[in-house]
Amino acid sequence: MNLPSSIKTIISEVEASSGLPVNVQEDRSLKTLAAVSVARGGALFHALTYRPDAVGLHYVIAFQLGFIIRKFRPPEESRFDVVSEPDQIEKAVADFGLGKFPPALAKQLFDSLIIQLRSISVGDRVDQWIIEEHPEFIPEQEASVKSQLKENQQALSPEIRKMFPGKILNANLAMNAAYGRVWSERLKDARYGLVYKAAGYGEIADKLVSCWNQISASPEFDQDLIAGWAKVLSLVPYFTFKH
Repeated sequence: MNLPSSIKTIISEVEASSGLPVNVQEDRSLKTLAAVSVARGGALFHALTYRPDAVGLHYVIAFQLGFIIRKFRPPEESRFDVVSEPDQIEKAVADFGLGKFPPALAKQLFDSLIIQLRSISVGDRVDQWIIEEHPEFIPEQEASVKSQLKENQQALSPEIRKMFPGKILNANLAMNAAYGRVWSERLKDARYGLVYKAAGYGEIADKLVSCWNQISASPEFDQDLIAGWAKVLSLVPYFTFKH
């Protein structure tokens, strides 16, 4: 893929802040639009893979790179990962009613929820950064977000509600509701937020959006933001910040 100059500029920023290069590759088998692996344990580079058919491809790549930039902007002692220890996973499987699933699937469902906790809360900070510093991606951003909003709403269907226990689904939908709320304002289309309000997620979406509004957008406060969301969603016992 021939990356545009704006993406190359962001890659240069990642490399300058982290001291490591970025390896970018396409992967047509990728289940998500894109995925990033931050260099750890002596790895020589950050790895970013993307699905070439992703809606708003350049925005999707910029969005993933934005997470790396946010991780490395604070001083080293303030950087963190969100980790669930084995005992926390075991507790979550029991508390969330995931024991009816095979162990590997139960863990996958729980892991996805914790990934969502970070990707949506901090992800909105990345989206703000793109809007403010890389407005050339806004058309692709809006196209990609609209596609994501449509996909998110599938979790409101009766079929999905029958498949998954209430606690894990309600946390998922609460985060989707907050995401729908802020983007309904940016896109000037109230439907993206109202569909969740009609389903009973308006109040908890208000609380999550308040965290965005009350906590500094500086990367040094991303841990506080995640912790704030976790408190609202009753997810505090199920993960640890690892520095």
